[in-house]
Amino acid sequence: TQPGSATEIFKSVNLPNIPEKIGDFIIRRILGKGGMGLVLEGEDPILKRKVAIKILHPEFGLVENNRLRFMQEARAAAAIEHENIITIYQVGEQDKTSFIAMQLLRGESLAERIKRGPVPINEIIRIGLEISRGLAAAHDHGLIHRDIKPDNILIKDLKTMQIKIADFGCSKMKADGNDGSENLGMTPNIGTPLYADPNIRDGRYSIKCDVYS
Repeated sequence: TQPGSATEIFKSVNLPNIPEKIGDFIIRRILGKGGMGLVLEGEDPILKRKVAIKILHPEFGLVENNRLRFMQEARAAAAIEHENIITIYQVGEQDKTSFIAMQLLRGESLAERIKRGPVPINEIIRIGLEISRGLAAAHDHGLIHRDIKPDNILIKDLKTMQIKIADFGCSKMKADGNDGSENLGMTPNIGTPLYADPNIRDGRYSIKCDVYS
């Protein structure tokens, strides 16, 4: 994007004050930044429930097609009710910035668990099964995640190893009658190359990447 073209929300993250409110939620602090956007901690002022709010980076969000796709896939993810998929509370736009408000989990990501040391085989099997169940539920709704990696797998409960799949910001709806094996075209910024489909050729991603990831 050209200098100065970022939205007011993204301009504010470099200042002492972050946006006071996004959607229905009061913003408390910044949780993290990623290639596709920013994650904030918010709170529902009525229910007093903490949420995680992901907002799309202007580099993607200021392009109309990207913003529309982001909103479409976020709404599709919100329609999925499954114990292994993170709950989405609200999808919307503010100051031309798309956002998703979702369940804020206490625990750690699979990436953090791996950094702590070797994962026992029984935990690996349990994690793999729960990821597969979550992806199957998404696929049943015609939604392909496209960015499965340890950072997007959240371990909600360290004792029971309950797994939640997060971050549907790169997801794609599977077209009617499509078996999920076609190329998506020139989309080099979608997903994480290290964990993407090994069939990538010339910057093209196949939406089969969930299986290989």
